[in-house]
Parts: sequence; structure tokens; C-alpha cells
Amino acid sequence: MCSGYLQSSVRPKHVCRRPTSRATRRFAAFANAFGALTLSLGFGAASWAQCPFNVSGASAATVAVDGLVLTRAALEMRDAALTSRSSALLGADAIVTAIAANEARLDVNGSGAFDSDDAAIITRYLAGFRGDALIGAGAGKGATRKSGNDIQAFINGGCAASSSTRKKLSVMKAEQMPQNNGGVFISVLDDVEIDQSIDLTWLEVQGSLACTDQNLTLSAGWIMVHGGVLQCGTSLNPFNKKLTITLKGAKSDEVALGAGMGTKLIGAMHGGRIRLFGENRVSWTQLDATANAGSAQITLKDAVDWRAGERIVIASTAFDPDQAEERIIASVSGDGKTVTLTQALSYLHYGQLQSFANKTLDSRAEVALLSRNIVIEGEEVVSTRDQFGGHVMIMGSSSTARETDPVRRSSARIQGVEFRFMGQFDRLGRYPIHWHLNGDSRGDFVRGSSFHSNFQRGVVVHGTDNTVVERNVVHRSIGHSYSSEDGSETGNLFSSNLGLQTQAFPREATNPLQAAQNDTQAATYWIRGANNRFIGNHAAGGDHTAFWFDNVGRVDQSKIEFRSNVAHSYLIDGNKQGDLCCSFEKSALWFTGIGYDTPYRGPFPVSQMTIYKSRTAMWGNPLTVGQGFADVRLSDSIIADNLMGINSHGAKDTVIVGRSANPDTVSGLGSQGVQEYGHSLRLENVTFVNFPGGGALAHRNCHREAGNVTAINTSFINSKINLCASAGQQTSDMAIADTTGSILANNVPVTITPSNNGSRAMYIANDCPINASLGARVCNGLLRYSNLHMRGTTANLLRDDGVTLNSIDVNSYPFYWTTIEGRRYSLVGDVSSQPALEFTMFGKYEDDDADRSTIVRIPATSNFSIVGLNANWFSEWNATRNGMTAVPQRASLSALESSPETAYFYDGAARVIHLKIWTIGLNRVYIDRR
Repeated sequence: MCSGYLQSSVRPKHVCRRPTSRATRRFAAFANAFGALTLSLGFGAASWAQCPFNVSGASAATVAVDGLVLTRAALEMRDAALTSRSSALLGADAIVTAIAANEARLDVNGSGAFDSDDAAIITRYLAGFRGDALIGAGAGKGATRKSGNDIQAFINGGCAASSSTRKKLSVMKAEQMPQNNGGVFISVLDDVEIDQSIDLTWLEVQGSLACTDQNLTLSAGWIMVHGGVLQCGTSLNPFNKKLTITLKGAKSDEVALGAGMGTKLIGAMHGGRIRLFGENRVSWTQLDATANAGSAQITLKDAVDWRAGERIVIASTAFDPDQAEERIIASVSGDGKTVTLTQALSYLHYGQLQSFANKTLDSRAEVALLSRNIVIEGEEVVSTRDQFGGHVMIMGSSSTARETDPVRRSSARIQGVEFRFMGQFDRLGRYPIHWHLNGDSRGDFVRGSSFHSNFQRGVVVHGTDNTVVERNVVHRSIGHSYSSEDGSETGNLFSSNLGLQTQAFPREATNPLQAAQNDTQAATYWIRGANNRFIGNHAAGGDHTAFWFDNVGRVDQSKIEFRSNVAHSYLIDGNKQGDLCCSFEKSALWFTGIGYDTPYRGPFPVSQMTIYKSRTAMWGNPLTVGQGFADVRLSDSIIADNLMGINSHGAKDTVIVGRSANPDTVSGLGSQGVQEYGHSLRLENVTFVNFPGGGALAHRNCHREAGNVTAINTSFINSKINLCASAGQQTSDMAIADTTGSILANNVPVTITPSNNGSRAMYIANDCPINASLGARVCNGLLRYSNLHMRGTTANLLRDDGVTLNSIDVNSYPFYWTTIEGRRYSLVGDVSSQPALEFTMFGKYEDDDADRSTIVRIPATSNFSIVGLNANWFSEWNATRNGMTAVPQRASLSALESSPETAYFYDGAARVIHLKIWTIGLNRVYIDRR
């Protein structure tokens, strides 16, 4: 055992290391704390400030301004966030430039980069601390100036660094090779540089390892950053040479490293830090003109810094995601907007903006750079043969528990890196990059990087909070491209990423956990932890789904932000030969898992969304108790060129286009705009364009499934609705409550119902004449509907005007009878053999919170009891009678009719129960008859 030391996870058991020093972690609080200290001690513009600490532009540095700005810069805060409420004289860009130019002098602890540890020390210095008081609990990870006095001497000397004393990795390999079988162990006391291209068996970093300013290759079976730091380039001064890290080895078991990290990896554990900053390139943009098949030149929306010889991919803008094409750049024009390719394109890629009803449809193809100057890869031949590439994993001290100790929490900041031949197919937790149970990882990120030719997933955030995943490209991943994995993840930002040609697992995963995560139906963004932010991401094609929210009912609306995202080119279970045979019950934006629970957490907000060229744009129908649906609210969005648009969700300030000018030969494209199925929805300020065949607004299958639409200022341009006019005697119960009279354009509120006889429960014949142009009945005013569910008998329900509602309509959940307030109903048929009946009432329209009632006449024996409860829409149907409330009895039928609550009147002579049931209050009633 190691007393006072931590045992290495990869060295022999007798080798121990010193615990990592406790560096200050919560740097954002430093500036505020020392700002107060400055005031209390009378320190103003400190005259002793030396080195380039006055980054804010003042003549002398202060805690309250420069200390705060340096701390924010170290935390990767940029733009307005850098200078907010700081009284800085310079703008954010000028400050960042000044810090970058003086990074070596601001790196006061000598770790190789200016970081949060340095910002904390400088802030202390500006507040008047000296000597060992500068470092508090420690100088920080990777520090070569480890004592406060060393740092003090460095500052006193004008922050002029002496010549490097770093050890050479090649020398260490030669020294250690005999006893380590080609591996190198960098102790906590070592500061090492990669001085030349080198091939190792393994590498463990407990101290620091940095790149020299030259082209380098590093090959190893595995690299473990165990409490130390691996650094190439910095955020302010990226590495601009070529670095290739190759992880080598054939498919093997998981015992090489232990600690749950597997093998063939770059791992950070026990406070390890990975800092890889490649060039900050333009990661992806879009076309600015349509690129035709046969063309070898494309025009881009934005100027790019791409180079001849680099690899790019142009996304499909057709229904088929496999029309995406990789190409090599031959040249780039001087303005950076015209790219000539070494090979002509095989497919058309759309590149125009279109306008519909004052909204812009942007279906221009995405174009992404795959090449980067830092490459992390599995060796190509062996990795491809076995689908067993490398992987990168960041975790704390345990592979099975969330890390809570800031000292043991590891960290990764990765920019401009190309990940290829990575991931280990069908191995749980073995992905190109993976934060694993790392807890609060504030400050961590992967940005501006590319992932392609990988064997399992792309970016995975698991049991980890507050990371940033932005401006990345994941191309042709097998399994989910971007994933938040178990639902515990919060505060993470996924911003401006691109995923395209997402590939499904070819078979079920062998481990049950990963099989449950649906990689066989891979999503470009698979989101179990939905309480995060998803802004400006593009999902540009795949076999199945673009954005898949699993367990959507656990979402806290106050913690999620989902806006300005784009999805297109998703087959959704159709095969690639054009046989689109399969169900609509998946979509580009798809909600599944556990539905809404109690208490209800509010609707799921989706705003500024663009969806085009997908089998279904948006759908949700989770498995859960009770009804089990996802209440999704789409706003300020545009969807176009889908086989079907929205299903059973609300929309506001949205345009739905059947067919645009973006060409495609897929049959049925643009056939349906909104398809109601088993749930009520609200359309407010929604415009339908180019649905001439009658599919702008339609019922799914013309069955009685309790669905209804509330329409507010809904308009139709070259479009028609379809309310089952040709469905014969089928019992469709869909109705449209046109509250503003916008469908007929006369500003008179009406109810629009199917015209066929099978839908007679939805209308009163004399009050609802047929409108030939709509192919539907138009009822005067707004009918007050309710849903009535009944269990315990096969009897029918007879309305007072002779209309029969058949028991088959309510034979299983979620099928209901639709009742109209003011009408009377009778249960008819053989109910004598049924000892118990159950009735449940709900409002029919999504936004209808008015209390509605229905009176039902029920045959009864002389002995019975009636109890009820206030049933939530989502609650179990098999509730027991224990603890329920007795339904009150009224003395006469007239008293019952005026009752403001659920009650009953028993006519003993006729042996009939008259039950009045309301949608609010005791809305679930049980009648036990003895």
C-alpha cells in the first residue's frame, strides 16, 4: 500500500506517486473576491504591477479590471462576455490579441500555457500577495515554477523565461526502454517535450508533455494522462505544424489498462488534462449557389481558409442522405468563396434561399472541412479490418461513479483536431471522444474538430455537465454522431455542430445498455439528457433520425434550449432504393422513451427550426402510463418538402411548405403538412403553402382517435385540407375549431368536421351543412366537445337525436367517444352482467381548459356505489377504489342538470342512474353494481 501517495493505475504496484497539488478551481470568483480586498486595503491602480498584466488598456493593472479580464480569458470567455462590467478600455478582440502576444510572460507558473492557474496567481499578485502566498494550495498542474518564490522571481525578472529545461521524450525512451518494453513513464516531477517523431509501446504522463514547434508523429498502444498534462498549442497560440497521434494495436480485451478505460486510447484520469489546440479553421459553411451534377466548382456562403489538397464533404440536399460527396480541393479563390475540386460532383446540391409567406427557407447544402493539422487516429489498416480504432476518454477517479472531487476531475480542451479510424465497434464506452462520469467539467470543450471514418459514434457526453461541443463535423459515424447518454447530463452546450450521413449499427449491440440506446436506429443527435442547450446545429442526413429526444417527459422546460437547428435528408426506415414502405412513426425530430409524468413539466419548446426532405419532420409518441405523449410546441419555424410535416403537435408562427423549388424525384414528397393522430393540437399563425391535393391538414387514418385541432389565424396558399371526405362510414372524430374564421376567410368562428356519416358523433346535421369546397361540414360557432372513455361493458352510447356511438370506438386506450355539451346520452345494450363500469372525461382540445360536462343514462341494479377521483390525464388506468371520494347524489334530474360538480340522480322506478360527469374535479368515476 502507498501511505500518503496515490497508486498508479498502470505502473507496477510498488510504484507510487505524490498526490496532485490542490490548485484553485473556482477562478471566476477570484476577481470578485480580490476586487473587494483591493477596496478594503486601499489598493487602487497598483504601482507595483509588472510584466504585461495591464491587458485592459490602463496604464497600470488592477485586480478589479485586469484580474477579472485575465480570469475570464483563461476560462475561454470571449467577445462581450470577456469585458462585461469590467471597465476595460480596450475591446475584447484587442485584449485577446494582447494576451496571445504575451502568453509566455503571462504563463507565470511555467506550465506551457496561460491558463486559470496563472490567472489566479496574477490576481493574487495584483492584490498584494507575495512569495508563497501567491500560490495558495499549489502552483497548478504542469507547473515548472512550483513555489511562490520561484514565481515571484520570474515576475521580478520581468517575466522573461530562461531557456527551456524540458527533458526530451526521445532521450527518456532510450533510458527507459529496457525495463519498460518500449514504454515511457513521465513522473510528476518531469517536464518533457516531444522533440522528434517517436514510436512507443505505451506512454503514461503524470507530469507534463508538450509539443515542440515542428512536424511530429507520436505512435503508441495507449497514452494515459494520469494527473498530468498533455499540451500541444494553446487557445491563444494554436499549434500550426502537423501532429499525428496514432493509436496502434489489434482487437483485444479490456485488461490492458484496467480502471475501466480499455486499451488503444488517449485517457485522462485522476485530474489529467488534455490540451490540444490545432489551427482554428472554418469548420463548415453552406453553398451560396446550386452546384449541379458534373460541376467541379462550388460557391460558398462564407469565405474559408481551406487549402489545396484538403478533403471536404458536400451534404445531400435530396431525400437520400447518400448523395453527400467527399472531394479533394484543387484550389480556392482569393476571396475564399469559390472552391475548385479535383473531381466533378455526381449529384445536384441545392444552394438557393427561398421565401414563403415572409419566412426564408434555407435548404442550401452544408460544406465541411474534414482535414486538420492535428490528427488523432487508429492505424488505418488494422483498425478498419477489426472496426477497432482508438478512443479518447476523460474521467475522474472511477469508471462507475460520477466524480465530485475537483482535484480528481479530469479535463479536455480540444480545438482543430481530426479524429479518424476511431471508436471500437460494439464496445460500450469506446468512442472517438467521450467524457465519462466526469461531473462538473466547466471549461472543457471540443470545438472546430472533425470526425470521420470512425467505427462507433462521434462525440459522447456521459454523466458530465457544463461542457461545450461546438463547430464540429461528424461524418459517416456508425451509431449516434452526438450523444448525451444517460439523462443526468445538464448545462452542456451543443452549438453550431454538423452531422451528416449518420450510419445505423448493422446489427444489435451485444451489451444490453448500448442496445437500449438505439444505435441500430442511429440519430445524428441522440439526447437522453435533454436539460442542455442545442443551438444552431445541423443534422444533414442519415439512415434514421436527426434529433432524437429519449425520455422526453423528464425534461424540465426551464433547463432546455432548443432553437435554430436544422434537419434534412432522413430516410426514416425507408430503404435506399426508394421503397418508402415503413411507418411514419419516426421522424427527423423524434420524441420517445418515458412520456410526461406527474407533475406536468410544461411543453417541450422547439423554435426557429428548419426541417426539409425527410419522411416525417416531427413526431413524438413515447411509451408511458396514461396517454403517453410528448407535448411539443414548434414556433417561428419552417418545414418543407417532407412526406409528412408535423404530427400531433402544436405550431405557432410557422410556415409549412409541401413542395419547394429544391428538386427531388421521391414519390409522395410534400403530400401532408399536419397530420393529426390521437392528440389535440393548436395551430396559431400557421401558413400552409403548396398542398393542392388536400393534405395540408389531415387526419392520420380516419379512425376515432380523439384528435382535434384548434386553428387561430391559419391560412392556406395553394393548399387544401382533408377531413376524411372519402372515408365512407369510418368513424373519424377529428374536428377543427377555427376560432378566428381564418379557414373560410370570413372572420366567423366555426367548427369544421368530417362530412361522412360515420363521423355523425362530431356534428348535428341541421346545424352543420356540407361545404363542397372544403369537402367537410361547417358547424355554426364552436361546438363544446369532451372525450368520454368507458370500460367494463360492450354497450353503445346513444345520443338524444338517434346517433349511435359504437362501443368498438372505445375498446382500448386512447380511443374515446366524443360528446357534445348540451346533448344527452344513454348507455344501451346488455350491461347487466358487468359488475363495474368506469367513465373518464377530458376536454377535447389541447388548449381547452374550460370545465365541460355530459349526462349519461346508465341501467342499474338496486344496489350500487359510485366513487370518483380527480384523474390526471397521464395517470394509470388501473387505479383502485381505496381512498376515492363518494360521488354526491342529487334529489331529481333537474337538480342534477344544474349541478356544478360531478354527481348522479338515481331513478329507482326505472332503475336508471343519471350520471353527470365533468372534465374537472371527479372526472374519473367508478360504478360498482351489486
